[in-house]
Amino acid sequence: MKHQVPNSEAEEMLNAMGAAWFIAYTYYKRKLKELSKWEKAKVDVFNKSKAYHKEYIRAVAEMREKKLEKEELPLSGAEILRMAGELQRQKRVSKALRDKFREMVTRLKDEGLVRELCNIKYSKKTFGIPYAMLLPVSEKTWSKKLHMWYDEEPVVAFGKGYRVCKEWYGKNMESIERWMKMREERGDLEQRKPKGGEKIGEIVQGRFRDMLAEIHDRRLVENLCDKEYSQALFGLSYAVLMPAGGAEGGGKRHVSYYVDPVRILGKEYRICNNWYEKRNRKKLERWIQKRSGERIS
Repeated sequence: MKHQVPNSEAEEMLNAMGAAWFIAYTYYKRKLKELSKWEKAKVDVFNKSKAYHKEYIRAVAEMREKKLEKEELPLSGAEILRMAGELQRQKRVSKALRDKFREMVTRLKDEGLVRELCNIKYSKKTFGIPYAMLLPVSEKTWSKKLHMWYDEEPVVAFGKGYRVCKEWYGKNMESIERWMKMREERGDLEQRKPKGGEKIGEIVQGRFRDMLAEIHDRRLVENLCDKEYSQALFGLSYAVLMPAGGAEGGGKRHVSYYVDPVRILGKEYRICNNWYEKRNRKKLERWIQKRSGERIS
């Protein structure tokens, strides 16, 4: 298997469910269908392991058919692999749409629309989602579990931070796309800033952060946590990444890192905020362009 699950705990939970069972349950759960009576114990593990589901789907998609057929589900290994591939495509579509939605929230002209997106009834009626599309960063909810359904990185609208709901499934996509199209047609959005006008901090907190979250190479993550490597690659005075929390997260160093962490391979890291236009911009743009093929300016 090319892609491994993040850690031993994650691997134990996947083994407890069974790789084929995990894919089948994820697939049929999202399509509001029922394949069979799902074992409660496995469903409990499924709910506890949500942070690793993306890695699970990727890992299972690369397994061999015969290995998946050992779990004695009424599905062939080929069918499980087909489901895993479809779930991967849904993930990519969902992320692209969520990124577009996040960007649109920052351009809304009417603060009343932002308040509506924070309303559960509005979100359920408009998008079919049982959670508010936006959760104010400052809001202290009665349930910490609620925060699991929202992106870690907030968006800023009218000077306030909001976290975007990430519980989007196939049945919600059309409603969300219709809403966004309607806002564009009605002129409810501010004009986009030209890319050349982006400051280096905006690039770091935008595209760079998104690309870090998509890293699947543990060795690269270790390198980005190394000060000398980061200095050679980007000209920084600090490591690009610092593990969030623990002894390394304290002391005077923490002021040189953004507060909001990024999740990479199941762990949280804080990103260095000590970037300068003249010293670091060209090196940062080259790194992004090399990894994505995107021209920055």
